[in-house]
Amino acid sequence: MHRLQLLKNKSLKRSLLAAFTLPWLVLVTSGSLHADTATDVLVRANGEQLRGQLEDNIAVFRGIPFAKPPVGDLRWREPQSASPRSGIQSALSFASACMQTSYNTDWYRDIIKAFGGDPDHATTPKGVGEDCLYLNVWSPKLNADGRLPVMVFIHGGSNVGGWSYEPNYLGHKLAAKGAVVVSIAYRLGVFGFYAHPQLTEESPNSSSGNYGILDQIKALEWIHENIAMFGGDPENLTVFGESAGGANISHLMLSPLAKGLFKNAIRQSSSFDINYRDTLSREESFGVEFAESLSSSSIGQLRELPADKVLSSAESFYRNSDDIERRSFRGAVDGYVLSDSVAALYKKGTINPVNVLLGSNADEKLMYSPMQVSNVDIDRLIDRYYQKGKRAAVLTQVQDQPTNRKKYAKLMDAREYSCTAQMQADALIRAGTGDVYLYYFTRVRPGAGGKLLGSYHGAELPYVFDTHDGWLSGDRKDRRLTDSIMSYWVNFARSGNPNGSKLPRWPSYHPDTRLAMELGDSIATMNAPNRALCDLLGPPQP
Repeated sequence: MHRLQLLKNKSLKRSLLAAFTLPWLVLVTSGSLHADTATDVLVRANGEQLRGQLEDNIAVFRGIPFAKPPVGDLRWREPQSASPRSGIQSALSFASACMQTSYNTDWYRDIIKAFGGDPDHATTPKGVGEDCLYLNVWSPKLNADGRLPVMVFIHGGSNVGGWSYEPNYLGHKLAAKGAVVVSIAYRLGVFGFYAHPQLTEESPNSSSGNYGILDQIKALEWIHENIAMFGGDPENLTVFGESAGGANISHLMLSPLAKGLFKNAIRQSSSFDINYRDTLSREESFGVEFAESLSSSSIGQLRELPADKVLSSAESFYRNSDDIERRSFRGAVDGYVLSDSVAALYKKGTINPVNVLLGSNADEKLMYSPMQVSNVDIDRLIDRYYQKGKRAAVLTQVQDQPTNRKKYAKLMDAREYSCTAQMQADALIRAGTGDVYLYYFTRVRPGAGGKLLGSYHGAELPYVFDTHDGWLSGDRKDRRLTDSIMSYWVNFARSGNPNGSKLPRWPSYHPDTRLAMELGDSIATMNAPNRALCDLLGPPQP
């Protein structure tokens, strides 16, 4: 998820683990941090014993390390495999989140305020630090022969914020639908995406940056090797994520390093990645300038700096920079993780075999649009992103919007979400990498918050996990929509097809028909949204 601007007016292998293959291996204890009555459960994974808890028939393991802590000399290096620890290891508590500011907490504060709640109830992580490469598992069946589909969630937050156990990402109820749910962490911001010529030179792969993406690959490798002991099928992994998390999944789909690590991908509100082209050389140049701003001539000196110092300096140098190209942290073309830009790889069809379910929300950009938008602002936006000489035709497509602000938001929605999702769906079909399903989330919450935000960016997340916050308004329509979305998502994870009994039929996407599934007050087939605008949009240039 991105920072809300609305209120501020700113735009091991099974054979080694035979002793632990019983359906449940339990150890009763005298208390729990997470439930009034809970039973401890043990699983042996990665050569060590992990103690989790059975809570309402779901086994929960929190804070499992999938890589060595990337601290000291391991700062800005590829993640290293976690070393097995001796004795029974507690997996009862979540780990610290990766280094970040209050970016995501501030986002929650603004959403809560819009819905009339108390912003002081906004969620915060259990501390932040560089030692943060941990994952969490929710399983309804701790059996090495369980062969349940595995759903691996990658959180959003513009690659600068977020953590794997935000309240909306807790996997208990989704797991109860018949899947093993895993949420993972990855390095953020300057710790996860920092490039520098010295880092490139010291790398055996002649690359730097993209450490956050490499963390995700390392987590998927750990899951492949160990998830059977949690009841999951290592040959049936689905990655799913929202916003930056979904964009990172796109990078995984395009990276040779992730080939074969997952069968299915669910990408929520994340197709904007096709518009961005970032290169290693450019990020290296920014990296040199950043080092100079800290009076550091070597990577060794930078690695010795306290993490808080690096973070605060990066906020000033990158995030608050007047150079718009410097502000974002995302995957760069390095010849290792990514061989070319996202747009170029989609155009060439260089995509790992995978079934994909993707889509967007109806009002993604409304919360990020300026409060005051002039006709000149609209004209400039059209001239920048849409086909030359088509301004009048584009304006016709947004004339039904009551304000310039909503016109602006709709034009940006098309450019970053609904149309780019269709572009990528078209490319996936041409490449023949698997089946594709497109959705459009249109549910608007009742009350003032819904009127203010519409179907906002991130609004679908509580429906995916059935984690509706107490401050969110809702009614029976939200319950029905939650049940349907969860079933669609788990069905897709199980077979690569979201359809199932008692659900409205969801047709696969094809460029000739361009059909999507509306997920809102109505759950039914629709024409892909903004088709006329999409035809007027200028294509991304690889």
